[in-house]
Order: sequence, then structure tokens, then C-alpha cells
Amino acid sequence: MSEPAAPLSFIELERMVSEHLPDYDDGSSKRSPNFGYALLIGSFGFNLVSTYVFKSLPFTLFTFVAEIIGLIWSITSIIRYEWPQLRNHKSGFAATMDFHYQGVQAIIGWLHSFPKDEVAKHLAYARDRQASLQQRFSLLFGSIDKFGLLSIIAALYLQLKDFRFHWPLEVSVIPALCGFALLILYCVAMLASSWKLRVALYERLLYQAINPPAAELAASRQKAAP
Repeated sequence: MSEPAAPLSFIELERMVSEHLPDYDDGSSKRSPNFGYALLIGSFGFNLVSTYVFKSLPFTLFTFVAEIIGLIWSITSIIRYEWPQLRNHKSGFAATMDFHYQGVQAIIGWLHSFPKDEVAKHLAYARDRQASLQQRFSLLFGSIDKFGLLSIIAALYLQLKDFRFHWPLEVSVIPALCGFALLILYCVAMLASSWKLRVALYERLLYQAINPPAAELAASRQKAAP
């Protein structure tokens, strides 16, 4: 087995993951609804400023429309990402698994070119990092990311539940601010979840590189037996 050109690093591991698993489901895909979330947060915040500070009816209506566009963008992005598998839910999912399996095997083969103790050190660090991320984000966000788009719908409900369509607009300040805070917390929690999923992927790849499957291990033992 040839020696690797450079020492093992998480940057190189990420390069291999991006090359062999370009659409791995960790929320970082180009088809993810990040733009919709950003548009929703921005328009939500500008709507509060427009309603309570500038008291501009045209700008307030514009930000309401932008919020709706952001919500629709987020939902359609998720549907567009999942639609190929929903349309052919069995064969599509199986094809995705085959593609990911080949990519995982290629990355594991690359990791085998590094000394086992070096891979083990990176595995230990990835596990520690995963545990620290879990503890830190649990304290900050709880389980808000598990509610999915319901968090966004709840934020919009808090903003609009006392809405009366006349000028000046009547929107309760405290519920609207709570909805804005909920929206920001949800989007940051989604970003944090993508980090945790990525670290979990690193951990699995490193673990499989130093712990081969039982069948492979048994075959290697049979070859080594006299």
C-alpha cells in the first residue's frame, strides 16, 4: 500500500467526502432551503422595523410578501430535494444507497493508506467533538430542530395572530418578537444540526476504516492462519 502524500487531516477528509458523497444528506446541499430561511428571517425582522418604527404601509406589505416567498421557497426546496425518492421511493432510495456505498468504500480505502494509530486519533477527536457539540447545542436550542417547519409556522402565527388589516397596523409586539426569536433559534439550530451530522459522518468513516466488517475480518484471519 502506497504512503499518502500528506498527513491525515479533516480538511482532506472533507475533500474526499465532497468528491465521493457530493449530495450526502446533512443539510449542506445546494438544494437545501437555506436561502428561504434567510429570506424569511430578513423579511420578518424588516417587517417588525417597518411596522413599529417607520410605520410604512407599502414596505410592511412588501415584507409580508417576502415572508410568504421565503416560506414557499423553503417548502419547495425540501420537496424538490426529496421528490426523486418520493416518486420512485424504492428504486430511487436503493440507487442512492448504492451510490453512497461506493463513495463510502472509496473513502475508507483512502483512509487505509494512513497509519491506523493516526486514524484512531482522529476518530477519538471526532467523538469528543460530537459529544461537545451535542451538549453545547442542547443547552442553547433544546430540541427545537426536531419540530421542523412547524417552528416556522409557529413563528408566523405569533406574528400574525392579533393582526388587524387597517392602518396603522395592529400587531402585538411581544408575540411578534417571540416569533422572531423562535425563527432565529430554529435556523441556527438547523445549521448546528448540519455540523453535527457532518461530524457524525466523519466519525463513522474513521471507525469503519479501523474496524472492518466481521466478514472481512474473518476472511483476513483465515488468510493469516497457517
